[in-house]
Amino acid sequence: MMKFKHALSALALAGVMAVSLGAQASGNWEQVDVLRNDIAVEVEGNFISADNFLYNDTTYLPIRVVGEMLGMEVTYDEAENKAILITPEAEKEVPATNRSSRTVGSWEKVDVLRNDIAVEVNGATVSADNFLYNDTTYLPIRAVGEMLGMDVEYNEKTNTAILYTNYQTKFEGEAVGTVNGMEVPSGMVEAYMNAMRVQNAELDPTEEELLTNARKAITSALLLSNEAKNRGFRVDKQFEQAYNNLVYFAASLNGGMDAFYQKMEESGYSPEFYKHGREMMEAEAFLQQAVAREITTADLQEAYEADKEFYKFDGARVKHILIKTVDDTNAPLPDAEQKAAKTLADKVYKLATAKDADFDALIAEYNEDPGMINNPEGYYVASENSGYVAEFEEASLALKAGQVSKPVKTTYGYHIIRCEDRPEYLPIDSSYVDSHLRSTLSARKLNALLMLLEQTAVVEWN
Repeated sequence: MMKFKHALSALALAGVMAVSLGAQASGNWEQVDVLRNDIAVEVEGNFISADNFLYNDTTYLPIRVVGEMLGMEVTYDEAENKAILITPEAEKEVPATNRSSRTVGSWEKVDVLRNDIAVEVNGATVSADNFLYNDTTYLPIRAVGEMLGMDVEYNEKTNTAILYTNYQTKFEGEAVGTVNGMEVPSGMVEAYMNAMRVQNAELDPTEEELLTNARKAITSALLLSNEAKNRGFRVDKQFEQAYNNLVYFAASLNGGMDAFYQKMEESGYSPEFYKHGREMMEAEAFLQQAVAREITTADLQEAYEADKEFYKFDGARVKHILIKTVDDTNAPLPDAEQKAAKTLADKVYKLATAKDADFDALIAEYNEDPGMINNPEGYYVASENSGYVAEFEEASLALKAGQVSKPVKTTYGYHIIRCEDRPEYLPIDSSYVDSHLRSTLSARKLNALLMLLEQTAVVEWN
């Protein structure tokens, strides 16, 4: 079975949970040094707002809070002196919480009592040590998490302990190879080969060719998903819910679930492989966003200068004020309202052509085009294939820098257009160029990263 678990940081995170029980101590008390709120704790995508503290390189926090955030029932059996956590048959809705802004305190001494009670999770006794502090019983979160089949991780960058259910696709079969120590089960290889066999049927590939290409694709997929996971990507409960919604929607468009699965099979996809493919798509998108955040201003400038001819521009940068003659559904307004719109457009034109007119102020007061809010620098109207309605494009291209058009009628209403300039090149700070540069650079950086990972990977096949 493939495993995606990785060692935590030097905290040796056993991150800890506890239940408020009001139990009476019966053993010997001891005094220990603790540091409050040294770390953030996240459970199934929600941050724990309760206080936590660090003791002996282990983070502790109340088990009742964590149990309830997992939708579990937390009770205390007084007769057996036992704390009990049970997962209910019906899933409980867990309220979302935000990362709390806690202040790290100083070290302090507290009195604790070890192993005063037993702790049971879904019928199994937790063997890890627990202790009582301030009428609350504490227990290692890793022990409970693993008993529930959950993963416990530590994000060193954000100093966060993370407990979540891992819904990542797990293929069946014995390990037939490893990629940087990650096992590759036979079922994964078979799934890749079957998809390639169906999708490349016209090439009639040999089994050896299929195996070679499947191994290459699996190596790339595991390296990509592992790098994304190291940067914070998880196939967690939120991902699973979104994926299930996607499948139900796709099935509704393909004649139902049975018909949808049939189409999967015809494409060489099993349900597991289809989900795995979606995981890889999301992991790649996450990773590309991550490397995009690393792009500097210097990177953008260098890329812009290198590809500047790509941004050569023949057209005009314009701003406009739209007085609408249609409603929000693009249905024409009544005649009286259309006449009023024309009167207002004529008025705005006079204001826009007056001496010392402030066109931006007029936009703020009269414009009904929400696009201008998202494009404060204006629109770049190219001389060919601009994508704008013909009347707007023609009027924009007829203007010289600084000129204002008379009201131009289109299907949307009346436009008063001002030509800001006619640049030879799209500037680097325009939204289009910035977006294009970042997209191009992030793709390049991601490809370079994946190539490096593949070049340095340790891959072994049986």
